[in-house]
Amino acid sequence: MDLFDLNEPQDLYKIILEVYEEYAEGPTERDFLFLTLGLTHLREWISESNYSEIKKKKKSGCPLRRGEKFFEEIYLLPSFRTIQDLCNRGKHNITHSNQSSTSKTEGFQMGLGKMGDSLGQLYFLIDGKDSRDYFIELIRKYNEWFS
Repeated sequence: MDLFDLNEPQDLYKIILEVYEEYAEGPTERDFLFLTLGLTHLREWISESNYSEIKKKKKSGCPLRRGEKFFEEIYLLPSFRTIQDLCNRGKHNITHSNQSSTSKTEGFQMGLGKMGDSLGQLYFLIDGKDSRDYFIELIRKYNEWFS
């Protein structure tokens, strides 16, 4: 890959982690969109493949590489499928969907607040749940891959 200094999956992952740290303290639409795109497409960087190619390999009986197995494994997480849905809605400008409703709320709230949140914390919600909960689950899964 020749995207400046983004040559390996871990290069993208490092940026995702930096953006997540900023997002956790002060969510923005820009960071939300980057995280949904990045956390969705990082699995393709890892697998060096895509759904169609992996499906063909499986159909022909060819063994999957480790990265291709991870591609399928992370897809099994409901949080991944939710973030992937939001990624696709964002990149294809799908204005209405019956899946994964999003909303924002401001001010520390029981059930949403986490240690370190400010009293005026802004929360980006997915189906009423803090988006950070979705992101952190995927970050943990990617941490397993990169460790």
